[in-house]
Amino acid sequence: KRDTSPVTHAFDPIGYIKDSYFNHFKDEINSIPLTEEQNKIINQFKADYKNIIRLYRPKKITKLIDKYKKSFDYLLLLPAAIDKANYFSLESDFKHQWDVVTYVLDHTPENVGVIVTEHTAQYFIDINNAGYATGQLKWLQNKYKNFIYMPELKHYHATSFWILPEVDGVVSVGTTAPLTSTLFDKKIFSLSRRCQDAFKDAQGIENILDILRSPSKNKNSFIYWLLTHYNYFNKQILDQDFMYNQIKRWVKKYREEGVTFDWLQKINNERDICDYILKDTQIRLSTIKEKPLSDQEVIAYERNRYKEHYEDMLAQRNRLMSERGRKVKFFGIQWLINRKKK
Repeated sequence: KRDTSPVTHAFDPIGYIKDSYFNHFKDEINSIPLTEEQNKIINQFKADYKNIIRLYRPKKITKLIDKYKKSFDYLLLLPAAIDKANYFSLESDFKHQWDVVTYVLDHTPENVGVIVTEHTAQYFIDINNAGYATGQLKWLQNKYKNFIYMPELKHYHATSFWILPEVDGVVSVGTTAPLTSTLFDKKIFSLSRRCQDAFKDAQGIENILDILRSPSKNKNSFIYWLLTHYNYFNKQILDQDFMYNQIKRWVKKYREEGVTFDWLQKINNERDICDYILKDTQIRLSTIKEKPLSDQEVIAYERNRYKEHYEDMLAQRNRLMSERGRKVKFFGIQWLINRKKK
């Protein structure tokens, strides 16, 4: 769960990461013809989403970003992942986040500033998750003039989210930042084997300046499909009748034809879902504190955020079912909540 955006789910009939549905059908997805009205809706959604982030972004983050925008011709965001995450270990030849950071800095011109952010589950540049200094920050600052690290960002939730609208590109193995950056027309440099094929601008960073100088690709078809066909929101997931009918249709279609491009059908109206995301995001961001969190608050947040997510889902499902006069026992989620409390 992120404080910054609504929770979404996906049901992929083909596989995980590189074998995902939208990788398998990337050509069909990116060539979906959109009407003039659909393009208008997506473009307005992207503009409004960026404006909402800028409106609610903590002022300290804005000042930090503005400082570096004046110092470099281009800014590149490098959101570090987690070493043990499947999307990292299975999708790259790198062994550690340190390897990714030094590789990118070794191959990036000095007029391109590289902003490195860390996942809250794995700090490694300044301090580690146990709170001990690593000694690596000073080494990076001395060796690379274009290395940008802002320890202040560690005390705000979802730091890459706040930075994305202001950078020129994103380089990543498999974090969610590149996917989100499609909403801001940013250049995406993939260091993964295949998991970003459907929306990347370049494989690797060998021609980084040429790509940064080139016009941005139009990814409206991909965004449209993701919002209307692939993403399921909590209300849908918790609606027993809706999900039963979806699964029934999937099974029937699979038995008749296997997995084809139209296996995932349209489930969200583009205007309605864009309005919902904007409204939900604005509500979430309006609660973000301008004052940064303390180290203790950051740790406590990370420990509790998954439990709160499942508790929220359970409450929503109980409300939904009680409206229909049904008694609900959501054993799987309740078990997770009880396990977290121990």
